[in-house]
Formats: sequence, C-alpha cells, structure tokens
Amino acid sequence: MTTIRPQAAALSAARPVNGLAGAALISSFFIGVLGIVLGHKSLEQIKDTGEAGRGLAIAALAIGYAAVCLTVLALLTYVSIAASFHG
Repeated sequence: MTTIRPQAAALSAARPVNGLAGAALISSFFIGVLGIVLGHKSLEQIKDTGEAGRGLAIAALAIGYAAVCLTVLALLTYVSIAASFHG
C-alpha cells in the first residue's frame, strides 16, 4: 500500500524567488541597460544562493539586449536619414 503525499508539503518547500531577477525583468522593458546589469547581477546571486528566478533573469537579459539593439538600430537609421537630407 502506498501513501499519497499532500501537495501542500511540496509548496511549502519551494525556493524563494530572487527579487533582483524580478526587478531586472521589469526594468528591462523601460531601461534596457539597467535590465542587463540587474539580470547579470541576479544570475550571480542565484548561482551563489540557490534561489529560484533564473528564468526571470534570463528573460530580462534577452529583453534588455533586444531593447539596446533596437535602440542603436533606430538611432543609426535616424542619423542616416538626417544625413541624407543635409547631404
């Protein structure tokens, strides 16, 4: 005869989520560079402490890097268009 463990026991043993990873994800939508910095810092903390939130930190890095790349691309396009009107 096997016993069934209640799910509440598994939920109470869950690892806490790294708060910096959540902050990195939110900030990456508004200030990409800040999301990148916080994302890398939170990955270091997660590796040291064993907290949850690695996926949040990786998502923050992906969004932050994409935001920075799109911003640079937009600036280069703007400069290129502006230079063509003054040339």
